[in-house]
Amino acid sequence: MTNKFPPIVVTRMRQIANTDDYEFEFDMSNEFVEWFKETQQLSRWSQARFKKWAASNIDAIVEIQLAAGNAS
Repeated sequence: MTNKFPPIVVTRMRQIANTDDYEFEFDMSNEFVEWFKETQQLSRWSQARFKKWAASNIDAIVEIQLAAGNAS
């Protein structure tokens, strides 16, 4: 499998109380941060833009992490 983006790892996942929603924490490489800013045409980090991107790509992030054997 070819990664669509540089390394990013889910370090924590928890279900939000009384919902079907989850909250994730990530460990991002500097390479990922630079890649993200470039692909999103940002001059600086945008947490809001990252949250939107992560929500759209969480399946791929988890799949890559599982394939790499980084799942807890």
